Amino acid sequence: NYNSGTPVTLSATAATGSTFAGWSGACTGTASCQVTMSAAKSVTATFTANGQGAPSIAATIINRGWYSSSILFVDLQLKNTGTGTSTSTAINGLATQTLGGTGTASYNSALSPALPIQAGSLAAGAVFTVRIYLNVPGTVTKLMLTENGSATAASGTSAPFVQSQIISR
Repeated sequence: NYNSGTPVTLSATAATGSTFAGWSGACTGTASCQVTMSAAKSVTATFTANGQGAPSIAATIINRGWYSSSILFVDLQLKNTGTGTSTSTAINGLATQTLGGTGTASYNSALSPALPIQAGSLAAGAVFTVRIYLNVPGTVTKLMLTENGSATAASGTSAPFVQSQIISR
């Protein structure tokens, strides 16, 4: 029992061969869990056996800026949101589509890594970040960036992924 207002910090440590998958209940995410007691609280820590389950890849732009007036950089983060390890993760292609303004944005292959971009093995919850550069004419005000790639489960099953983000100037 804890007095009302008492802060409680919970940490999850996975046993060998397992991975901490996240919290549910009064906490979410994968960082340490902090709750302040005011009544009975319920928190569940979920663990998965390494390599078990299916990987699932989510892509998010975590940073962006202008390299020059017509070259945009984006830091693209791939996160394995699934329950199993992806033993081989790759971005096989990137496409742009103009949604606002006129002109065509494109992948800058001179500054960006060569495709396919290999992210390697990603355990459940693991992330990989890559900086890519896009040629964006001043007349383009909004564009969509679409990544297509693949994630291979420990079982050898390959699962494609397609993710898109909208970027405004």
